[in-house]
Amino acid sequence: MFDGRTTYLAIAVLLTSVASAHAQGEKPHDFVQGKIFREDEQKAAAEFWTMERMKEAQPLPMPQIVPPDREPPQDQGLHNRSQFQTYRNRSLRSGESESSAEEVIASASMADVTKPPFSFGGKLFFTKGGMSHYCTGEYVGDSSVVLTASHCIIDRATGSLNSNFLFVQAYAPGSGHQRTVACVLASPNWFGAANQWERIHYDYAFLKTQQASSGRMRLKINWSYTDAASIGYPFAIAGGESMQQVFGLIGKVPVGPAVYGMRVYEPNFTEGVSGGSWIAELTEGSATIGNYAISVNSSYYRDPNDPGVLWIYGPYFDALTSSLFQRVRRGCR
Repeated sequence: MFDGRTTYLAIAVLLTSVASAHAQGEKPHDFVQGKIFREDEQKAAAEFWTMERMKEAQPLPMPQIVPPDREPPQDQGLHNRSQFQTYRNRSLRSGESESSAEEVIASASMADVTKPPFSFGGKLFFTKGGMSHYCTGEYVGDSSVVLTASHCIIDRATGSLNSNFLFVQAYAPGSGHQRTVACVLASPNWFGAANQWERIHYDYAFLKTQQASSGRMRLKINWSYTDAASIGYPFAIAGGESMQQVFGLIGKVPVGPAVYGMRVYEPNFTEGVSGGSWIAELTEGSATIGNYAISVNSSYYRDPNDPGVLWIYGPYFDALTSSLFQRVRRGCR
């Protein structure tokens, strides 16, 4: 359950870290939203990613929410903490006690990538600045469309596109299904976002793979869930070699555009989980019931006064999300 002290501290950070675009002085003039890859480029990427390079790839750093002492508030009128709603993780199941329900959200657990919906997820490998990196991704809405985060696709410092993309579905040590990437599109509003909350709001991207998956999660927009699971390959757990799942309560951040926060009890669920989906109505083993992708891991905040708790932030999927998905589904045209 949430306690007032922890919620107060988290919301204090949320409400005191908004900055304007003018203060940051960012311009999207060099931004490259995406690309359609030629067959020879797809082949080159597949050949680049040997098993050794995959194992040596480092997780892309996950953006952190800026603490209030580094980014002053722009509007004191935003200090209405009551707007941030918090919720219990889930209802008790039949025969389950309150304590056993809490145990479910105590820490991360390994996800079985041989079963849906986890089998639809995997590692997204790419190069950035000559370095080998990975994020998390998953098939959603279509058996050839992968969801991830924009910051996994675009270099925020330059606006340029990362390279050598390869998605390995159901990645596990020594196994997985390699899928070459035919095209990719990041959210057109992400690079030029005015502040960190707008960046989170638009921090999603889609890739179309040349090879199709045998299934996918369902993509849902305009949702109203109060809890969800999240998946990813956190480097701090087993070196990022196994998919992990966490459960958390979610609530809307009361500033700027639609951004949601998830409170989880796993402080190591950070580097490597970028682009991992938030899954509502998690139904393990089913390819047809539940398993809605409703957001992605975008940024995080670690409360120094409560080190066992991690706040993960993600975008609220809406009509713009659906529009970008449809473009990628058509081959990024």
